[in-house]
Amino acid sequence: MPPSESVKAVVTVLNERKRLYRGATQPKFPEFISSPQSVMGSVRQISQRPRRRKSPRKSPCRSGSSPKARQLYPIESCSEVHYHVPESCQHCGEQLKGKDEQPYRHQIIEIPPLSAYVIEHQLHQERVRVLWQKDACPTSSRGAIDRVGRPISGSGRGLLSGEHHQSHRMVKSLLATLFGVELSRGSINRLRHQVRDAIAVPVEQAHQYVQAQRFVHSDETGFSQGNGDGLNPTRTKGWLWVLVTPLVKVFSVVLSRNRATAKTLIGEA
Repeated sequence: MPPSESVKAVVTVLNERKRLYRGATQPKFPEFISSPQSVMGSVRQISQRPRRRKSPRKSPCRSGSSPKARQLYPIESCSEVHYHVPESCQHCGEQLKGKDEQPYRHQIIEIPPLSAYVIEHQLHQERVRVLWQKDACPTSSRGAIDRVGRPISGSGRGLLSGEHHQSHRMVKSLLATLFGVELSRGSINRLRHQVRDAIAVPVEQAHQYVQAQRFVHSDETGFSQGNGDGLNPTRTKGWLWVLVTPLVKVFSVVLSRNRATAKTLIGEA
């Protein structure tokens, strides 16, 4: 049965809408481009353009300066000197004679094995024959008693903790790895306090010198602080202050950065 005129009209309208929809969704090419193949040709031409040449890699040294060779130790400072003198030519095999006055020098630096320097103190107790009582060591040895509780010198520990900013855990690991010394973090903290007490006088003298100067530059930065020494129970954030003069610099860790703290450090309080 042939389709009616109304069905044909509906199909015609649908085909027209489909054609218009396809025309609206397909990409429109410029007038000078006739087909998608010409588009691909243009893309190939763009991709084949010569790339910009990268600038040569700069030397790590500063501009205008030549790289410096490693400085060699003088021969007198070398533990061993090995002379490598060829006996024959490696090309023709003839015997070599003479002496090279300026040989090529090459040095290998070896770090010797480290070991702890252990000092033992023995505190004896003796009996007095008359009273039969134990008597402690004489007064001349009293100083050794104070040092018995120090399993390691505090100067190296203070250098690692202060100058090199190492934590108690890192110092503990370093002592065990390099020297075979087992030390608790509590002992490391006590050594830190001993170093602080030992240098208290020169630090105070440096602070007084800075406060007496006419011009002083001061600055501060955040410095995290715990409560390992019991002086910061609220775990307040710390601040590292520095007072700078042409000759002396003083660093102080304070739990405040207000104006009163600055005046106290500078000496204007």
